[in-house]
Amino acid sequence: MHSPAVSADGSATTMTCTNTHTPKTINLGVHKQWDDANNQDGIRPSSITAYLVKNGVKTDKSVTLNADDDWENANAFPNLPVYENGVKVAYGVEEDVPSGYTVTTSGIDRDHDITIDQYSVKTMDYKYSQVSDSSSDTPRFV
Repeated sequence: MHSPAVSADGSATTMTCTNTHTPKTINLGVHKQWDDANNQDGIRPSSITAYLVKNGVKTDKSVTLNADDDWENANAFPNLPVYENGVKVAYGVEEDVPSGYTVTTSGIDRDHDITIDQYSVKTMDYKYSQVSDSSSDTPRFV
């Protein structure tokens, strides 16, 4: 037990101790990649809007990317809390997908950046996956 601080005249005074903690934050960047044969079909939009997704929920925070900024903003979403109520926050992005395109979004990489890959399907592409069929030894493709 500590005794109260005493002033020079012998009267007790109150001391205040303040604990300070600065919560961890990250800056989240977004980089847009196009896989459309260098806009071969001429349908690439002049810009896209990417929205911050927090714990699976789309937020109203957004960033616009275009060719003038090389489809990148390294500090798109600054000072995001790493934890909320002691639980680590999962971040991602969602974009308004342009007509004629599909989108895949990579996870948060080592620098907390997110890359959006997008391409236009104007030629017939087939993706085959071998599937095991327990009723025969012959593989089938779907």
